[in-house]
Amino acid sequence: MDSWAGLFAPANTPADIVARLNAELRKVIDDPAIKATIANVGFEAFSSSPAELDAFVKAQLIAWTRMIKDAGIQAE
Repeated sequence: MDSWAGLFAPANTPADIVARLNAELRKVIDDPAIKATIANVGFEAFSSSPAELDAFVKAQLIAWTRMIKDAGIQAE
């Protein structure tokens, strides 16, 4: 099982703000020194565009929904 983390803005955040946040965060996440620090605690840091993160999250929801259904897991 993989774990992952993403940074999200509130719904309806203006596109120009999302683009600016993404650009600035990518500078930080893609910095070799930051990548090395994160790797030292066992994680692989990578950045993506908002559209790539959106597609990834949607794929995760589909996959986990299917696994939960196939395993017969029910809410209590």
